[in-house]
Amino acid sequence: MGDSHIVLLQVEDPHRYAGFHRKRIGLNHVAFGVSSLAELHDIRQELHDRQIPTLYADQYPNASGPQHVALFLEDPDRIKIELVVQAGKLSKAHTSSSPA
Repeated sequence: MGDSHIVLLQVEDPHRYAGFHRKRIGLNHVAFGVSSLAELHDIRQELHDRQIPTLYADQYPNASGPQHVALFLEDPDRIKIELVVQAGKLSKAHTSSSPA
């Protein structure tokens, strides 16, 4: 599967029996790699221009930590989508930078 990853997580007890929620049994989120930080910034701008909200905007691009550069949003069914700069595509100087 190349650079693809499948992650299986145990659902948290509070989310086992209600309707769809990404923290319950089933799909938590989908992640797609992007080729560069510049591409990620371009996608973020395109989403902004189309008035598509992103998640964790106040923490962009390091919502998952200083060594993980990603953009998060939800699809219309509230499934979280992560767009992540692939490992090896960033210099250390870019792992905690945000565009002006």
